[in-house]
Amino acid sequence: MKRFIPWISLLLLTVLVVLPVTLAYSAFNYSYSIRIFNNSTTSYPNGLPILVTLNNSQLNSYGYIAADGLDTNVQEGATSREFMVQSARLGIFIPSFLDSQVRFPNYRLGDTPGQTTFPVIIGVGGNVTVSDNSTLELGNNFTVELDGFIDTSAGSSKNLIDKTSAFMIWVSDTSEITAAIGSVGQPIIGGFEDNLNPAAVEYNAVMGGYQWNAVENQVWQVIPTGGTIDSLFVELSAAPGAGDSYTFTLMVNGAPSALALTISGAVDTTGNASSAIALVAGDTVSIRSEFVVAPAASRARWSTLWIPTIADESILLSNHVSHNAITVYGEMQGITSPVVVNEILVQIPLPTAGTFKKLYVELSVDPGNAPDAYSTTLRDAAADTALTVTIIADDTTGNDSVNNVVVAAGALIDIKIIPLNVPVATPYVAIGMVFISDTSGESLIMGGSSADTPAISATEYLNLGGTGAATWNAIEDQRYSLTQASVLSKLYVVLSGAPGGATSYTLSIREAGGDTGLTTTIVGAATTGNDLVNTYISSDGDTVDAKVVTTAGAAVAYVHWGLVVSNPLVEVTATGVTTGEHTVSAPYDGVDLKIFIDTIEEDSAAWVGSVPDNANDWTFMENDSISYMDYLKISVDGTQQLWFEPNTMVAGSILTDRQGGDNNGTINWGVNPSNIEITVGGLTASVSTISTVVK
Repeated sequence: MKRFIPWISLLLLTVLVVLPVTLAYSAFNYSYSIRIFNNSTTSYPNGLPILVTLNNSQLNSYGYIAADGLDTNVQEGATSREFMVQSARLGIFIPSFLDSQVRFPNYRLGDTPGQTTFPVIIGVGGNVTVSDNSTLELGNNFTVELDGFIDTSAGSSKNLIDKTSAFMIWVSDTSEITAAIGSVGQPIIGGFEDNLNPAAVEYNAVMGGYQWNAVENQVWQVIPTGGTIDSLFVELSAAPGAGDSYTFTLMVNGAPSALALTISGAVDTTGNASSAIALVAGDTVSIRSEFVVAPAASRARWSTLWIPTIADESILLSNHVSHNAITVYGEMQGITSPVVVNEILVQIPLPTAGTFKKLYVELSVDPGNAPDAYSTTLRDAAADTALTVTIIADDTTGNDSVNNVVVAAGALIDIKIIPLNVPVATPYVAIGMVFISDTSGESLIMGGSSADTPAISATEYLNLGGTGAATWNAIEDQRYSLTQASVLSKLYVVLSGAPGGATSYTLSIREAGGDTGLTTTIVGAATTGNDLVNTYISSDGDTVDAKVVTTAGAAVAYVHWGLVVSNPLVEVTATGVTTGEHTVSAPYDGVDLKIFIDTIEEDSAAWVGSVPDNANDWTFMENDSISYMDYLKISVDGTQQLWFEPNTMVAGSILTDRQGGDNNGTINWGVNPSNIEITVGGLTASVSTISTVVK
């Protein structure tokens, strides 16, 4: 027996040396046993943020925990879990929660040594918002950094940080995190010369625009793929007047959505709103105008932001008047009216190579009686492509989600609508299709008019997202469209006929009444031109239009153009980022935007400019992108302007800005999945324990 004593002594000595390094001594006074049951066949391999209803304010009042709640702990067995104490809730992160599994975290009160800070845990589907503030305009020198448990599995709009059209950090694909300056969606621009009706509810197309119409399905457009529409901007040509207002609402399938804004009073002419509206293929959309009292007559221009579920799926939306006896043609964007039978009048040059797919069509009325039908086809160089939809009587919708059509830059494209068997009805034809550019991040503006030609030996203007029904005008501000933060480039222009001789047409893209540098001149026998050199950076709410200058003696011609919209302005991406605890940092010094993951630089992109200054609020932790956030810090010009890292019990829905309180956040609480069942046991007096600490 004696020979074993030295070995036992050595073992005890080893334990005494190791224990202070690997184990933490924790004493507590009381505890709650919590039972969490995943009553489903759904597993959560990446963990789940759980919200437990507990009155922590009352526990403080009765002396069980301190006012700051830091003398608490949550353990599962011998392992500490990430948790947050809120006045009426306890947020707990449960890692790797399997189907039909029961977990037993223990909430410990009067704990020693307790905590120094809490992570932010807001449940499933929650987020944190911060109001727009001049101190958080990033400018050209900033660092944004956050730390937490990031879920890098694929998903839609998994935004860690989002100031729409200004700056974002998001999970861009499986195991990828991207930081970007500028917008990450497709600006959809609209506007028309028609005045709003100050005494009626009317509707207009989201993309392009037309005369305001009391019948919605004569102007609505159909969505061809999944995504969201957000960030509505509207500008009026005149203020409504004292006590008067106009309200604009995005309509979805004939019903008002939450994306809406009101412009009122004798001074204001602009407004913007943000509310991401989820859409699926086949949904119809329009813009509704409503009035209060008797607002002044005014023209409206507008823009929204399309964010696709599948990266790079931009959309083209249109609506066309059909004819039950003849083939008609229409532009790719906006509204074509009246009917056009000469295809050359609607052909638009594609400004960048790419693929068209997912053609969706909806008729405003049933074609009539079978076999009455209408066929809609994408055309390339006056020839049918494989992308086509035929809708036979008793149906009003159809789609082609099978065929893909690859088209080269400069190709002339349009829509053909054929009546089959002399249908009884002549419906309006709403069309949506997807375009994926060969260059990631590009989408299209396709404008022009099939209803009017520019005056000769004159300067005239048209809405940039020109609709086929628009007319050229010598007064520029009557033809404005509205855009959002993006880069305009790759201008292609086509005329329906050559100017002739030494005469010319010069088309220029304009912003706020000034030339952008994007321009091309078509001379003599030519019918096409382009500018592949110049670019222009636009901001949210910019007014844009197209200007045409024709020389004396030029032949009359219809004018159409295609233009690329690129965004974001600059982006950097980290790949190979597994789901788990990470620190993400995105600094910009006016020269290079970089992204760091866990202090390692993963990507860098050179860009000289400044983050767009807009009125959009900040949103953090969107769409379950991050299960818990240990901290978030934003510095501008070397000065920290925001710091989220709770060091006290969270009161209500206020997330305190520890940098000084100027930028407090609002927690929009999520929920627990419906299959999660939670039972809280009674308060129990406790004894000391020794626990490991694991994140």
